[in-house]
Amino acid sequence: MKIYKCLLTGDEILWDNGLPLAEEEDIVYVVEGKYKEEGAKVFDVVEENRLQEVFLDKTSYHQHIVGYLREIKSRLEATQPDRVQPFMTGAQSFVKKVASSFDEWQFFTGESQSLEGMLVLARHEGDRARFYFFKDGLCGEKV
Repeated sequence: MKIYKCLLTGDEILWDNGLPLAEEEDIVYVVEGKYKEEGAKVFDVVEENRLQEVFLDKTSYHQHIVGYLREIKSRLEATQPDRVQPFMTGAQSFVKKVASSFDEWQFFTGESQSLEGMLVLARHEGDRARFYFFKDGLCGEKV
C-alpha cells in the first residue's frame, strides 16, 4: 500500500489501498468515491483521506492553479526535466476542462487546509463522484 503526500505541503492526500490508481491522460489520478452514510452525506474518499472542502470562485481557482502549476513545473525541471512538457501540456488541458464546467466541481485541500498545495477536484456523477489528483504533485511512500 502507498500513501501519497502533497509535494508542497506534506499533507497525506491519498491512499491507494494496495490497488493500482486509474490515470487520465498521464496527468491526474482518478479515484471514484461513493457516499458514506454517517449522519451527513460524506464521500468515502474525503473521509478516508481527511480532505477539507474549500470554496473558490473561478478567479480564485485560476490564481491558485497558475501558482501551483508553476511550482510543480519548477520542481520537475530540477528532478525530472523530461516530464515538464507532458505535465504542462496535460495540466493546461485539464485546467481548461475544469474552467469550462467550473460550477460542476468541488475543491478540497489536505488536512492542513493550506492553499499553497494541491487542490483535489471532485465532480459528481449521481450518487458518486470522481476525485482528481495531479500525479506530479504527489510523492508516494510504501507502508
